[in-house]
Amino acid sequence: MRVLVGWLLLSIGGPQSSVAQSAANNITITNNSEMNDVYLSNINNDDVNNTKIWRFEDLLPCRLTSLEIYNLLSTENIDPCILYDIGSNFTTYNRTENDDANNHTYSSSNETSTFSSSSSLPPLPFHTFDLIVTNIMVTSSNCRDHRDGAVVGIEKLNAANDGQGLAIGFHHDHWVGFRLISIVAGNPSYLGNDAYVALHQQLLNATLHATNTNTNTTASSRMRYIIGTCSNYADVEAPLALEHETILTAQVGPPKYYANHNPWIFGFHVNSDDYAAASIRKLQFWAQSQPGGVAQQPVRVIYRTESEFFYSTCASAIRLLQEAGFVDLVSVLYDPFGDDDDDTIENYRDYHTMTKIADEICPPNQTNNNGVVFRPALFLCTLTEQEFLLPRFRENGCLVSSLWMTPATWTWASEHQDQVLHFQGAGQWHAALQYSDEFFPSGMAMLEYNLPRVGYLGGYDMLVSYAIPVFYATYLHTTYRVYNHPNPLQDMATPEGREQLRRLLLNIRANTIFGTVQFDDNQRNNGREAAAIQWQPRLVHGNGTTTIVLESALFSPDSQAQTELVLPAATASNCPAGQFVNVSHSRSSTHLALLEGVCWSCPPETFESSPGQSLECTPCPPGTTTDGACGSLNCTKHDDNLLSNGMLSFGYVALAISWLMALVFFVWVLVHRRDPVVRLAQIPFLLLICVGGIVSSSSIVGLTFQAGTNDDDDTHQASAGCMAAPILYSLGWIIQYGSLCAKTLRLSMIVENSTAGRRVKFSVWSSSYVVVIPLVLDSGILTAWSLWNPLEYKREETGQNYANGVVTIESIGRCRPSNDTVDVWAFLGPLFAIHLILVLVTHWLLWKVRNVSNRYQENKYLSMAAIFALEVAIVGIPILVAAQDSVEATFFVITGIVALDNIGVLAFIFIPKVFFQIKGLEEGVSLGESILSVTHKKAVLRESSRRASGTSSKSLKHEDENDDGDSKDSSEQAQSSLIDQYHHQQQNERSLYNIGGNTNQQLLPSIAENSEEYCEGSEFESPQHNVEQGWNNTMVTEPLSLLPTAAGWEGELSSIAEEDSEEYTLASLSDAKIGHPSSINTSDEIKTDPSTQDDADEEMPTTTRTTIASSQNSSSSREAFPSKKPSQGFMGPPATDFTSL
Repeated sequence: MRVLVGWLLLSIGGPQSSVAQSAANNITITNNSEMNDVYLSNINNDDVNNTKIWRFEDLLPCRLTSLEIYNLLSTENIDPCILYDIGSNFTTYNRTENDDANNHTYSSSNETSTFSSSSSLPPLPFHTFDLIVTNIMVTSSNCRDHRDGAVVGIEKLNAANDGQGLAIGFHHDHWVGFRLISIVAGNPSYLGNDAYVALHQQLLNATLHATNTNTNTTASSRMRYIIGTCSNYADVEAPLALEHETILTAQVGPPKYYANHNPWIFGFHVNSDDYAAASIRKLQFWAQSQPGGVAQQPVRVIYRTESEFFYSTCASAIRLLQEAGFVDLVSVLYDPFGDDDDDTIENYRDYHTMTKIADEICPPNQTNNNGVVFRPALFLCTLTEQEFLLPRFRENGCLVSSLWMTPATWTWASEHQDQVLHFQGAGQWHAALQYSDEFFPSGMAMLEYNLPRVGYLGGYDMLVSYAIPVFYATYLHTTYRVYNHPNPLQDMATPEGREQLRRLLLNIRANTIFGTVQFDDNQRNNGREAAAIQWQPRLVHGNGTTTIVLESALFSPDSQAQTELVLPAATASNCPAGQFVNVSHSRSSTHLALLEGVCWSCPPETFESSPGQSLECTPCPPGTTTDGACGSLNCTKHDDNLLSNGMLSFGYVALAISWLMALVFFVWVLVHRRDPVVRLAQIPFLLLICVGGIVSSSSIVGLTFQAGTNDDDDTHQASAGCMAAPILYSLGWIIQYGSLCAKTLRLSMIVENSTAGRRVKFSVWSSSYVVVIPLVLDSGILTAWSLWNPLEYKREETGQNYANGVVTIESIGRCRPSNDTVDVWAFLGPLFAIHLILVLVTHWLLWKVRNVSNRYQENKYLSMAAIFALEVAIVGIPILVAAQDSVEATFFVITGIVALDNIGVLAFIFIPKVFFQIKGLEEGVSLGESILSVTHKKAVLRESSRRASGTSSKSLKHEDENDDGDSKDSSEQAQSSLIDQYHHQQQNERSLYNIGGNTNQQLLPSIAENSEEYCEGSEFESPQHNVEQGWNNTMVTEPLSLLPTAAGWEGELSSIAEEDSEEYTLASLSDAKIGHPSSINTSDEIKTDPSTQDDADEEMPTTTRTTIASSQNSSSSREAFPSKKPSQGFMGPPATDFTSL
């Protein structure tokens, strides 16, 4: 804000009053406008030639302010006058030896600044110093910043330490005051250059003589320095500095000024030859990162022969570029005041000459023979020629990498902000520099401090002129800091002393508000780099709006930088991905800045995948597209990872196998519905198991539904499949396991009631609730799931693959909940609970009926199916988790689990039944005996013993016929052996299968009675049989009469026998039973040894003891009732051992 106020004051001519008279500095400046005519010489130029010798004593105070003098017109002149004479009334104090001796007794405390002191010596009278240092300035009317800056420095130095000035010496007890003599020599625009130079030189010489022998002070004023004037007239002062052996701190940048090696000239300005150094260094770093490197980066330079600043600055830039390795370097040097085309127009303002130079530097053709776009870096050392060069560059479509030019730091750049985007430049100082000194925290603070005093905001010249006297003070303080009795006047009195002080100045390194100041061997300031800037956009917020303005941003020195250099410029920088360089637009546009970007978005069906400098975009390869979008980074194609035909075929094959097995077993049950194996397995439940397998495996159909990225219709179908799959699988599973549970429950109820001595009839419907209830619960949960949070088919992107400008978007379709607010486990949890409970109940019931033969219950095989399903899950679930990103692997595993689960259940339930149905019962084993495992095994053992007994009897009879003498003994021995073997088998059987109680007398008829529904609706009435007669006459004996008689069990199955075949009567079915009384010939008894009989008596109770009947008639009995094949009746093929199964 203060900066803006300063510029505003400057634009309206400054304040109405300047600095008032001050007792401290004795400066009197008035602004009486009515007196201006007295001091303004509106005279003819001829009067200037009337040479007048000016003496210092003849100079009068100026009656105009510094700003008013600066604003003089070219027709107005001002006579030489003294603008500032600060310290003309200062006096010096003559110290005595006693005073100096006393100085040794005082010690200084810690310093708070370079110029502070806490000496305990009595202060000197006001404005009385041990030493007065005179600073002399002679300026032209237009050097306002120089003279107005120096006055601030002098004032601050004299006001230091409570008005005692600068303290020097080891004890900080010698006081130094500073005097400023600032003379305005005249108006060069009015006087002319030669006349002003002569006048300037005369005035400076007179002032140096006058200050060398000043009788107004008690001590010599030989301690003096010259503060350099404006650079235009700096050459005038150099000879006088050498003549008077007075140090001149010149404010000149070009090195030519210092070429004569005047030992008394010290350059305070940063060397202008290094103005482009920072930009060249940044350009080198950037070029090294490019494919062609520094050697292939084109650089073009345009510079003037006049003046020294323009010439030396760009000549040094060329040297630095060559040292940096830039080979493709072309420069154009021209005489701005020449006339190359002989059209009487000077080159610097000749349009044709300037456009010709522009075409030479940056021609319209932007590509070379290799197709490489021409993007030069430009360096322009011009004054006004840029007004012609820049438009021509734009017309040629010149894609400039970077542009450095001398006017970038001038007022011209501020006035042409529409053109200077990313222009680079350099100067002595920048407002962002944060160098400080004892009086101001930054250079900008000093300029703002002086704004209300002088009526304008000064620039770096004001700052430098302020810093020079402060630098002198630092120099004196540093030089004499180790001396107890500093005496600068004595050192300056002799040529040797002055030379010593001059040389000491070469060693000084001072931190000033202008930055670090130190001098090289050429006595040039090389304490810091030049202030390098670039015009960059900045957002300005205010009044609810945001605008973009350009500002001169500092990027070097690095320690003070406020931004990074934008390199390359937008015109030559890589366009963002999806854009190209539109050169034709750059040529046709008149409102674009030269370095403003010309990147345009790629048209549809073209792309640019990475930032680049292409002049056109790349067309999309066949089969890819940008979907009509502009500015595409690449062309795309979608890989939806749909199920392949092979994987779909696998699913359909698995489904077909499951359905085929279920249908085959379904038909098998219907075809063999009269077979006892099928009847006692309860036909309705077997059919439901097949139906459940079909329904459950149908979930595979839902898994085959899929949708691509753009298939909107298929998405709905796939979503329907997502929800159908769990519904079908869950319902089918419930039907399967519910049927198993129901049939096992019915069998369990029969067993329990028979054990309790009750004979209760249980129909199919008595256990059907085990199927209905889980099915209803399952259906309800699935319905709620379908309504509140159904599964939907959603496509998820899993990754992208890039190759040759084409992005292949990988995605997979998954079934996901449609409502994220409802947890899917709210439905899956109850479903799992129902299924788990059903599994546990089913296996518990199977365990309860474990004594029933495997022919008629599924405990063993369902356990095997469960183990098989568990193995499938153990293998499949980890694979499913590991391959979840693969659609085909997921489908394969899920389909495999569903199919194998259904195939396993169907196979383990029906294949054993098919086997038993085909095999039939063993020879001599009745259907009743096959119901329980115990009775079945006993019957098999009995028949095995019988066959062994029959074979032995035949062998004995045959031997008796051949050997009459030994037949009787051999027969008795064989029979005795057979009896021992039989009793030994019976003893083992009793130890293995002793159940106890008389339960089975009631159990098996009850099972048969509850199987009546398989008799196609006929009533089954179980007749009463004589248990003792039917069982005690059998060959096999039991101690507690645990089992019913064969005749009794066969009577209970009479209705089944009648319906199965008309050929067999109940009598024939009974007589076919091996061991039935009708088949035993009691006339032939086997005679036994008494000892053997006693052993048998111990193993068999007397109430059930029998004699082993001869088997002579058994063959005739079997011939009368041959065994029925499995397909014809109940009896299995003869001599089949089923115990191993």
